[in-house]
Amino acid sequence: MAEQHATDGDRVAVVANRLRLLQIDFADQSEADRRGYLGEELGRTLAGLPPSERKQFLEELQSRFPTWDTNVRLDGNAAAAQPAFDQRELGDASFLVTRLIAVAQTLPPERKAAVVERLKEAGLAGASGAGPAWPEAQANDLRAKLQMTGHEPLDPVRVLELLTQLTDVACSLDQVVWNTWRVMSPQGTIKRPAVLQKTMARFIAGDQDVPRGQVSQDVGKLRQLIAALIGAVSQTGRFAMQHFKSFWPDEIKVLVGTSGFGLESRYWRKYVELAGTVDSNAVQDAIRQAIAEYAEALIKGTGR
Repeated sequence: MAEQHATDGDRVAVVANRLRLLQIDFADQSEADRRGYLGEELGRTLAGLPPSERKQFLEELQSRFPTWDTNVRLDGNAAAAQPAFDQRELGDASFLVTRLIAVAQTLPPERKAAVVERLKEAGLAGASGAGPAWPEAQANDLRAKLQMTGHEPLDPVRVLELLTQLTDVACSLDQVVWNTWRVMSPQGTIKRPAVLQKTMARFIAGDQDVPRGQVSQDVGKLRQLIAALIGAVSQTGRFAMQHFKSFWPDEIKVLVGTSGFGLESRYWRKYVELAGTVDSNAVQDAIRQAIAEYAEALIKGTGR
């Protein structure tokens, strides 16, 4: 038998637990019925033990019950018990979980749902398995953004880990991009809203002065600026060519003319003259201004 492969202590514990469960299951029945059920259970257990082991087994089994109910008495043939049980069982989490599972199987759906809600309120449900009850619309929105199929589960721990990483990226970009923009376009009309980190912190804390639309608007503005700057940077070659257009041969010919003697020497002298006026800081400022103007035009929808 299975109990013969267990240690004596484990076997006693198993039987003691079964007796407790029987006592509770039939607590609403008469004392005689309870005695009968307990006696049958104990009788089956003793029948599976060698006669030489029965006395020691009963002594160990009885030693467990005074802490459970001082009115419980066991002898060699049967067990008698009162329906009361002490604080030891009420403090045994595994025992209570076992009973809860057993009772829950007999409950109607609405009662079972009420029990689950109580467990959630106590923080004892929703931490594993199916996870917390995510708001369906927002959860589906996230799944769509990540191209998840169906109703794949959202692990709450990993969702928060991912949120932390993305928040770090967003806050870093918010700081760097807007500071760069302030240097590139100090007089521009595109201005930074509130610091994104503070807005997001107030939003998730439930601050009623920070509506959902504000976070979306501030994030959208940051995204627009990043896209516009990337688009403008791709045009730097064109900006540089426009700035140095006066060095092109055709432009120099216009300045010098195309008639007379020693044209090549005159062209070269004009080129040297123009090159001598080039200032690296001025060139940098001109290209930076061109990038800022192009980016702002993109944001306003007037750029090409």
